[in-house]
Amino acid sequence: LHTWLGLAAAKHGDRAAAEDHWQHARAASPTYYYGLRARDLLAGSSPVLPAGTNASVPSTAMDAAAWQEVADWVASWAPAESGDLGDHPLLRRGRAYLALGWHGEAVATYRALLDAVKDSPRQLLALTRASDEAGLHAVTLSCANRLRTLGRSAGAAEAPDALWGLSYPTTYGHLVAEECRSRDVDPLLFLALTRQESGFDAQAVSYAGATGLTQVMPATGADIARALGESGYTPALLTRPVVSVRYGVYYLAMLLDRYDRDWIAALVGYNAGPGNVGRWTNNQPIADHDLFYETLPLQQPQDYIRLIYQNYSTYVALYRTP
Repeated sequence: LHTWLGLAAAKHGDRAAAEDHWQHARAASPTYYYGLRARDLLAGSSPVLPAGTNASVPSTAMDAAAWQEVADWVASWAPAESGDLGDHPLLRRGRAYLALGWHGEAVATYRALLDAVKDSPRQLLALTRASDEAGLHAVTLSCANRLRTLGRSAGAAEAPDALWGLSYPTTYGHLVAEECRSRDVDPLLFLALTRQESGFDAQAVSYAGATGLTQVMPATGADIARALGESGYTPALLTRPVVSVRYGVYYLAMLLDRYDRDWIAALVGYNAGPGNVGRWTNNQPIADHDLFYETLPLQQPQDYIRLIYQNYSTYVALYRTP
């Protein structure tokens, strides 16, 4: 509410009242969309990415010291627990599926185990490590998010950077950095998109058929392959990270170019299709991003923008030096 009250005050020329409302909004929800939007309105930042936006993509790979840091944090607030996760039948079954190469079944089984231990912090930590070591990035991300939630509920100190890195990973960062550099796309925006699209699960397939890390539709993949002059395209290639990242960056860069580097418009186009963006804007530049966002006729792109806005803000806070 305060974000919109501030926008209304700003439209009536009362900047002081606008800033007061935005300060309230930022304080009330500093990590959620409206608080983050209020912060950006206070800063006067634009949804237009400057040319040359770039950043290194640090690795979030865990080593023994990082795992110990997370374990010490959990031990500081979590009660003792009985039982060893290694003996859990779901973990044994999930590992058997992985050994057989049955990725989908393994993910489903690890997620069932997550549901079983979601209120047991120490077992949840063990599952976080097991899923990370198994390369089940989307499950690891969900486990890390749940651990941070449990810690907040217990009044714990802020989660260590290593756990934040598991929640907001830079998986396939070397591929992302290389492709984004070649097409002038902010890699942190692209990581925020990938986190929302697939949770970094290279094998992910949506109910609509969108496939891979960046959830490219098979027909869109065929169009991109032709544009890049790549022969031999098949939809199965979209499960390969090197292909999914290349095609996803290409498509996002194309949309950024189409909308004069307006990343809100580009993300709506990525999610709902550029044809819909054209209809919803009458093929005109977006004059009021907040009004455009709130009046989108479909809920899915609204949710998509809100979540990626939050993701992007967190990636910038974690990995970009001011």
